[in-house]
Amino acid sequence: RRQSEPERWERRFSDAVVSEDLDYEHLSKTADLIQKHARQKFRDAKNPDLVLEDLQLAKYGKLTNGGDVLFCKNSANRYPQVRVKAVRFISDKSDDTYTDSKYLEGPLLVVLEELYAFITRNTPTVTHFPAGQLERQERPLYPEEAIREGLVNAFVHREYAEYSGGLSVFIYPKRLEIWNS
Repeated sequence: RRQSEPERWERRFSDAVVSEDLDYEHLSKTADLIQKHARQKFRDAKNPDLVLEDLQLAKYGKLTNGGDVLFCKNSANRYPQVRVKAVRFISDKSDDTYTDSKYLEGPLLVVLEELYAFITRNTPTVTHFPAGQLERQERPLYPEEAIREGLVNAFVHREYAEYSGGLSVFIYPKRLEIWNS
């Protein structure tokens, strides 16, 4: 099978230097969450090398590209395609007039959380008064589940092997666009 199928990008070895680039705190927190939700058992959850091997993100003491993107602080230096561009435009056109703009990089799950916060911060809320009540109720313009699903799909299905495979999120007054470039 290995002779007929090329090795996937995320399983190839990374050039990251584990002792310098790995975000040990993020890896530890993630391992704790994985164990808390009984998703996987680790041989030794306090040993970063074993955790990475158990997650199949390291082999022979070397990180894979997948491990690099998930747990290294500076993976964007090696893989510029992992950067995420987020912009909040004033009008319904993509131009130079925007209220917020950010390039996000770092461990993938941290970027995902920061991007979700960027979207919720820059998305308007809808207010209404239910019949028979004096108290108004506010809800986000876009359902939180839809935003989360769109982001997770974009992160999972982007082309990490291509240097042009970036992710962009554009927020307009009347729509939200999440797309891979």
